[in-house]
Amino acid sequence: MKKLFYISLIACTLASCSVFSRHDANDDIAVELHGKTLSRQVLEQVTERAETEEDSASLADAYIRQWAGDILFYDKAMNFRDEQIEQLVEAYRRELYMKRYEERLVKKMDHTLTDDTISAFYEAHPELFTLDENLVKGLMLIVPNGAADLNKLRQWVQHPERDIEKIEKYAYRYATGYELFTESWKTGNQIILKMPISQDELTAALRQRKQIEVRDSTLTYLLEVTDHKLVGDKMPLDVATPEIRKIMLAERQVDFIQQQKDAMFEEADLLFRIKRR
Repeated sequence: MKKLFYISLIACTLASCSVFSRHDANDDIAVELHGKTLSRQVLEQVTERAETEEDSASLADAYIRQWAGDILFYDKAMNFRDEQIEQLVEAYRRELYMKRYEERLVKKMDHTLTDDTISAFYEAHPELFTLDENLVKGLMLIVPNGAADLNKLRQWVQHPERDIEKIEKYAYRYATGYELFTESWKTGNQIILKMPISQDELTAALRQRKQIEVRDSTLTYLLEVTDHKLVGDKMPLDVATPEIRKIMLAERQVDFIQQQKDAMFEEADLLFRIKRR
C-alpha cells in the first residue's frame, strides 16, 4: 500500500504542479510548497484507514490538493494586504503572548487557602451560597417487591451506623441496588435517576419524613435520609468550598497580576529617571 501511495503522491501532485518540491524518500517531508512542508507521517495518518491501495492514493491526493490550495489561496490573498486586518492580528498576537505570560506568572502565586480563610469567606457572603437544588445524605436500597424481612430492613436503615453490618448483609443477599452516602451529598437529580419519584415528590417527602419508600411494578426503593438541604437553603460548607476556592483564587490572581504590573511600571519609571540624569 505504501509503495503505491508514494507513487500516487508523485504522479498526482509533484508531476502536475511545478511549484512543488520533491524530497528524498528517507526524508520525513513528503512535499514542499512555498516554504511550507507536509510530512509523510501526516499523510500516513490520513490514509491509514484506507481499505485498498487505490483508496489510499485517492485520499492522499485529495488531502495534498486541499493543503496546497489553502497555501496558494492565502499567498494570493496576501497580495491585497489590509492594514485593519494587520492591526487586529497584531492585537490578538499581543493578547495571546500576554495571556501566556500571565499564566506563567500565576504559577508563582501562592495558592494556599486555609480552612479558616475559606470558612470566613463563607460566613461573610451567605448570598453567594443559596442552593438551587435539593441535597441528600443517607442510604438507598433497591429490592424486589415482597423481599424477605423488609420490615426489619426498614428498622435497620433508621440506624445505619449501628446496624450497617445487618444492612450490608441484607443488601448482598437481596438488593439489586445499594448505595451508602451518609458522608457525602447527592443532588435531587441524582436521587430521581435511581428511583421512580419526581423532583416535587422528593421535595415534599424530604419536608415530611426521614424515610422514603416508593414502588414500581417489580421493585421497592427505600431511601433513608440522614440529612438534607432544600432549594433555597444555605449551601453546606463542604459543597461550597470548591466554588469559594475558585472565587478567592481568582481575586488573588487579579491582585497578583496588578502587583506585577505595578512593579514593572516602577522599574521602567526608575530607568526613565536614571536616563534623564
